[in-house]
Amino acid sequence: SLRSFLREVTARVEPPQFQREVLPLARWLLRLSPTNQLDLEIAGGVLLHYGLCQSVVGLVVPHRDRLSDGLSRLYLKALFEENLIEDFAHTWQSHPQRSDLVNDLELALYWAAYQAGWGAPGEAATAFARLEESFADPQRRVLAHRLALKVHAQRDQSEQYLAILEQLRAWQRDSVKDHI
Repeated sequence: SLRSFLREVTARVEPPQFQREVLPLARWLLRLSPTNQLDLEIAGGVLLHYGLCQSVVGLVVPHRDRLSDGLSRLYLKALFEENLIEDFAHTWQSHPQRSDLVNDLELALYWAAYQAGWGAPGEAATAFARLEESFADPQRRVLAHRLALKVHAQRDQSEQYLAILEQLRAWQRDSVKDHI
């Protein structure tokens, strides 16, 4: 089915592979059932996977008062990726099951990045160390490096930023936004 195919793409395909073919399918799914939360999650997951975080925010905002757990997670990631840090912090703090968010390994990295770059100064070093632990994890290293870029940008640490950017470039996972 279309839903299964889109889930598989987000789980197994490295961007930008198949982007041209997959994005219209995600949009088609939204046209078929624009209010179905599960379909919003699937389509939002595709958009997030291909770096279209602004579209994820736009997709979720009309439903933000009644988000499923999956949509909440997508929304948090998209907010952080779009540098909407205050909205990210507010959404995180107001989530009814905050402890569940920290148990999500990817969201835990986003929270660590937030604490490292925008949190209390006493928490920054510990939070960044948690982020760095994921540098060696093959499944999360790209995300951890991308989040570290944001932290170094926030802290005005250009040398560290460039070192992380060089690693992403070596993996061919840097983006145009990273170079601006």
